[in-house]
Amino acid sequence: MTRICVINIQKEEVSHRFIAAAREVLDRVRRPDTQITIESCRRGTETHSQMANYYSLFLISGEIIEKVLEAEREGYDAVIVNGTLDRYLGIQQARSIVNIPVISPSEATLLFACMLGYRFGIIALGAPYLRPFMENIITQHGLQYRAIPNPVKFMSVKHEDLMTKVMECPSLIVPEVLETAKRCVEDGAEVIVLVGNNLGVACTLAGLSSIDINGLEVPILNPLAIGLKTAEMMIDLKTKLGLPPVSRIGVYRLLNKEDLRGVRAQFGLEND
Repeated sequence: MTRICVINIQKEEVSHRFIAAAREVLDRVRRPDTQITIESCRRGTETHSQMANYYSLFLISGEIIEKVLEAEREGYDAVIVNGTLDRYLGIQQARSIVNIPVISPSEATLLFACMLGYRFGIIALGAPYLRPFMENIITQHGLQYRAIPNPVKFMSVKHEDLMTKVMECPSLIVPEVLETAKRCVEDGAEVIVLVGNNLGVACTLAGLSSIDINGLEVPILNPLAIGLKTAEMMIDLKTKLGLPPVSRIGVYRLLNKEDLRGVRAQFGLEND
C-alpha cells in the first residue's frame, strides 16, 4: 500500500466542496494500491486574495512545512502540496529536511507540458495581480523560452464561485476555459496548463482534457492529477531502484537531525 498526503493550503471550513471534488478526481487517477489523505493546514488561507502577497505566502509556507514534517513522521510515502505558487509555498525548504518526495503540482505539470509540446500557455483565475508570481515561477524553472509570449491568460470567474458553484456544476466553467484556451493557441501554445488546482479539478469533472483546433487535439493539463501520478512514479523509482527523492549535493542538502532540532528550538518550534 502506497500512502500519499495531499496538503490543502486553505482552511478546511472553506474547502469542503473543493475537497470532495478533489477526492473524486484523485480516486479516478490513483492506482488501486494508493491511499490518499487530504490534510488541511491548521492555519490556512480563507480567501484567494490572501495568497497574493509575499508576507501571506511566507506565513503559509511555514504551515505547509510543518504539515510535510508531520506527514513524514506519520509514515506517508510522498506529499503533494495543493497549491500552484510552488516557489512561494515552502516546497524547496521542505525537500531539504525530509526524505520523501514533496511534489509541486505546477512544477510537475509545467515540466510535463514540455514533453507534450514545444510551447505552453497558462489559464488562471481572474486575478491579474498573480501575473508576476506565475511569470516568476516560469523563469525560476528555466522555462521562459518554452512559454508563449504573455503566457498567463486570466478568466473572469471569481475564486469563491469556483470553490462553490462551479464545484457543484463543473460544466459552468467549460465555455470560458475553451475560449481562453483558443487565445493561448492563437499565441502559439501547443499545450494548456490550468492554474490553480481547483480549476484543474473542475475541468476534469466536466470531462475537459483537450480542445479541438481544426480537428487537432491540444492537451489541457490538470496539475493535481499530474502531481499525483508524479508522486506515484517517484515512489516507485525509490522503492524499486533506490532512486533518492532529490539530489543532496546542492540546493537540497539535507539538514542533519541535530541541526534541525537546534534551529527549530531557536525559533520556538516543537521537536519530537
